[in-house]
Amino acid sequence: MFGYVVVNEQNSIVFLDGNEEFKTIFQSLIQSEITSRKSDLDSASSGVGSSTCTEEQESSLDHFKKPNVVFNSSEISHILLPLILLYRSTSEKTKDPITEMSSQFGTISISKFYHNYLVLVFANDDRKRIEVSQTIEHTIATLFGPLIAFCHTDLTTVKKPKEHLACALTRKLSYSPKC
Repeated sequence: MFGYVVVNEQNSIVFLDGNEEFKTIFQSLIQSEITSRKSDLDSASSGVGSSTCTEEQESSLDHFKKPNVVFNSSEISHILLPLILLYRSTSEKTKDPITEMSSQFGTISISKFYHNYLVLVFANDDRKRIEVSQTIEHTIATLFGPLIAFCHTDLTTVKKPKEHLACALTRKLSYSPKC
């Protein structure tokens, strides 16, 4: 799995991409979150539980379909918010931020740059994680500079830098280390 997320100082996602495995894993996390919320609401609303047999059949069919994942940044930020807040609170409280964290999906590296923006890189390969993190930081600083606060908008002055950043990171995503 390999992917990256760039978060601004308001904890909103401004850039996000990854390989198919990354997209599929996050899509399944979103689906499980939605399903668990729905079942919580169903069971709490009337006191009468409902059968989930049809939902299970539908979800098992989804595994056989080719994933066409479109990310909704608010859904992803909902999943990543605890990790982001843990990083920010630890770095404020102890002045010794968490830089890497292991999960069942691989290692997550977190780095802070330019006006409290965070870069989260998800990958199993250490070299790839460091390389992509540095590429993101340098490319954003070079392309956006003081306009970084506007990178999530559709202003004409940030459209080209956003396209260039997407191209540079797509090249990094398609790179596979030689064994």
